[in-house]
Amino acid sequence: MATGKIYFNFEDFYPFYLSQHQDKTCRLLHFFGTSLLFVLLAMEPRLIPCLIISTILGLQISQATPTLEHGLIDMISMFFCFIALAIIFTGKWSKAAMGLAIGYGFAWTGHYFFELNKPATFTYPALSLMGDLMLWFQIATLQLSP
Repeated sequence: MATGKIYFNFEDFYPFYLSQHQDKTCRLLHFFGTSLLFVLLAMEPRLIPCLIISTILGLQISQATPTLEHGLIDMISMFFCFIALAIIFTGKWSKAAMGLAIGYGFAWTGHYFFELNKPATFTYPALSLMGDLMLWFQIATLQLSP
């Protein structure tokens, strides 16, 4: 019998997120990928509302699908929303696709080759994005070691 998702707010989710990011190389890859995403957002700030809106959509879908053990619907919805809004806001999809490839590429490399676990993104895509941002901030401010 499916148990469904167990995290629905960031406060409860973040300790789990950190438990999935114990490997130093994995954390550094997350930090590097998120840093590159910030560079892209600085170069194309019109992508910022696209990221915020797609994350809010993901959180809403996660709340509406609590019995699912995966976040596939959330993740696909977030990706398509981000790309669609990028086209609306910028007239291009390429920088949004590059942002997704950069952000997720480095993070998933860390999980598959160093942390040796499944990224939390596949169950909690919006909360995981928020976790990536918090992890980046805590490493950048030396509150957490890489």
